[in-house]
Amino acid sequence: MSKKTILKISKEHYKFIQENILGSKDKKKLIIKESQYNFLKNVIVENNNYDRILKSIAEDLDLNYEPSVGTKEIGNEFFNEPLINKKVNGETITPALLFDYLKQKYSVSEDFVKQVIDDWYKGTLKETGRLSKNVSP
Repeated sequence: MSKKTILKISKEHYKFIQENILGSKDKKKLIIKESQYNFLKNVIVENNNYDRILKSIAEDLDLNYEPSVGTKEIGNEFFNEPLINKKVNGETITPALLFDYLKQKYSVSEDFVKQVIDDWYKGTLKETGRLSKNVSP
């Protein structure tokens, strides 16, 4: 006789399971093996941590910084250079300085921080709430 476990999940995760695993919205129950249960549980926990980290960094960026553009002269030509203004004191910093600060503050991977800054600067992070490239923290 097998042990029954009831897993409470969010509506968002339930919808994902219905559409991608069950293949139908008519099914109400999902019978899985213990190994499948552990896999799903780990995916859900990892997904929630990912969302929390991303949301926290995005809120920090929106509250304290704003994208800006500077001009850089190379030879006789002028090029736009991405810069970031601190809202607190109006100081202008480079994306590299912001990258170093966020990497140290949140202890996440370099690729993740670069992608967050890039998407935030372009405005896609605010529109979708997701990164444009799938990068793990």
